[in-house]
Amino acid sequence: MVEEIAVKARGTGEQARVAADVGLPLARIIAGLSTAGDRRSLDAILTDLPKIGGSNAQRDFFVLALAKAAGANGDRAAFSRICNVRRHLKVEDRLLGSIESHASL
Repeated sequence: MVEEIAVKARGTGEQARVAADVGLPLARIIAGLSTAGDRRSLDAILTDLPKIGGSNAQRDFFVLALAKAAGANGDRAAFSRICNVRRHLKVEDRLLGSIESHASL
């Protein structure tokens, strides 16, 4: 799947730019294949997430997956930034509490 997104990202047009800027780094982070650049671009990924389309619930899945990846990697700073974004969207957040309790933070 990551390779398919990489192929799309090498194309032209708006969808290729979204794949390159958001889809590919997001997929690599979730798949555990992220680069240092992907992790540094986390804030941009979170900001640009609406560009990938889908429903709020579908995009929320990606936010949760990013939180789980950050927690599994012990990246407290990234986890905190992701939590702040999600908490801004959701006042009561039991799912993030569950992820945090199982994270390596």
